[in-house]
Order: sequence, then structure tokens, then C-alpha cells
Amino acid sequence: MAKGRSPAWGVLAFISILGLVVLFVLKDVSTDEEPAVGPEEEGEKLVARAAALDYTGQWDEAVAIFEGVLQEPEYRAQHLYARNCIERIREKQRFAKGDGL
Repeated sequence: MAKGRSPAWGVLAFISILGLVVLFVLKDVSTDEEPAVGPEEEGEKLVARAAALDYTGQWDEAVAIFEGVLQEPEYRAQHLYARNCIERIREKQRFAKGDGL
């Protein structure tokens, strides 16, 4: 065997370089596609949008989105929240018309 480096260093260097190449390839593959959004996340986005519309006083638009959420079985986790928000918006609308007093 030649003096100097042992064969273990060569193997270690090769494994390190191979690991870096794999990391770069996986990084490129994972960033090319947008992450999949599941139905729960989509439902959460819809109720957040509707809540923002409610906050700005765009009640009809907010109710329409909340009702759309109620029509989708996939958004079941947001159904109770959507029903409560619709009820609260309807109360606001009645108060705004003067019928709620």
C-alpha cells in the first residue's frame, strides 16, 4: 500500500459527493411542482377569505362563500364554523336594517 491516505478516505469522499448530488437533485424535483393542497386546507382558505369579507362588511359575498363551504362534504371540518358565521352575519344584517332591535 502506498504511504499517505488510506482507502477509507476515498470511500468517505465518494459517499459525501454522492450525498450532495442526491440532495441537489431532490431539491430541484421538489421545487418544480407546487405542493398539493388537500380539501381541508382549501376549506380553511375559503373560510378565511369569507371571514375577511365579513370583516370588511361585504356580508352577501361572505355568506355566499360560507354556504359554498357547507355544500362540500370535503370541508366538513369547517361546517360548524361556517354555520355560526352565517348566523352571526344574518344578525348583523338584521341590526343594520333596524329589524334586530
